[in-house]
Amino acid sequence: MKRSLSQAGLIALLALSNVGAQNQPAPQVLRIVKGKSSVVTFPERIKTMSIADQEIIDVVSITPTDAVVIGKAEGTTSLYIWGESGRYQSYEAKVDRAVKSQQVVLDVQMAEFNRTKFSDIGFDLLMRDTDDRHIAPGDKSIGSYAGEVTVPDPLVRNIFAQEGVTGIVKWIDNKQTIQLAIRALQEKGIIRLLANPRLVCLSGEEASFLVGGEIPVPVPTQASAGGGMSVAIQWKEFGVKLNFTPVIVDSNLVRLKIAPEVSSLDYSNTVSFAGWDIPAIRTRRAAGTVELNSMQSVVLGGLTASETLSIERRVPILGHIPILGILFTKKQKTTSENELVIIVTPRIIETVANETIPPLPGSSEEKP
Repeated sequence: MKRSLSQAGLIALLALSNVGAQNQPAPQVLRIVKGKSSVVTFPERIKTMSIADQEIIDVVSITPTDAVVIGKAEGTTSLYIWGESGRYQSYEAKVDRAVKSQQVVLDVQMAEFNRTKFSDIGFDLLMRDTDDRHIAPGDKSIGSYAGEVTVPDPLVRNIFAQEGVTGIVKWIDNKQTIQLAIRALQEKGIIRLLANPRLVCLSGEEASFLVGGEIPVPVPTQASAGGGMSVAIQWKEFGVKLNFTPVIVDSNLVRLKIAPEVSSLDYSNTVSFAGWDIPAIRTRRAAGTVELNSMQSVVLGGLTASETLSIERRVPILGHIPILGILFTKKQKTTSENELVIIVTPRIIETVANETIPPLPGSSEEKP
């Protein structure tokens, strides 16, 4: 019987221990700079405190419920505080190196990579007959220049001297000449720099810039009591915009929150309201948070937009003839694929006065 009671007591003791472990409060994080201090307030009178590594922090009780935690050396350690009721709280104290500079310079390059694939196909045809036995006597010529490869007269004289001609088919006998000029071109896009700002910001403060403008947008509003609806004007921003918040975590480490945005007016999707034609606003945006050392760069990409435009020009009647109609037709197809690329480089500085700012082009300070 005693053995049975002992087993039951042991089970009860283990159950109580398990409940206590489940009710253990999660540790709170204390972030302190070396040589600085932080105040911790306990919900009841403090009875005792314990530090895992006294080389990293020190704790001083200043009131019955308040204690000051002092950062002594860089590192991480544990702190426990007990109250008079037996309740306790654990803390994870992280001490960072002292940071003298509290300003960040952000060098930004925002570029748009146009991956456009452009194709232009056209045919110019000229037929000349001087044989009096065909149709009627005399010099007879017929041509089609729907392809816009060249103009009629140079086509006869020196077709290869014309810009845009990529091929020619020519047949000549004693009294007949047939010439066919062909243009088949493909082009690729280029990189266009949208903005290259340099911004200075205090650590922890948000900064932003906008290269673009604002468009007025009428918005219906409720008038005063007894009145009807009225129209108010709201201004919507568009262009290249960047919001960023740098936080200096360590002497050479920056936590950077970036939120870039590129928008443009879209007049192909307008809305008419109260006599206004309001264009839509196409927007590409991204956001993220990274940690990187001073002078390191982060690249953001993948913001793409694609548009396709197809134009077909035909000579009336002749351009609609099956098979032969291609000789009297010009086709132009443009696929515009744009990708936004952003390169951000944060740099920790002591003071703005120590920064080397290049002079403006053409100024007297500019070196030859």
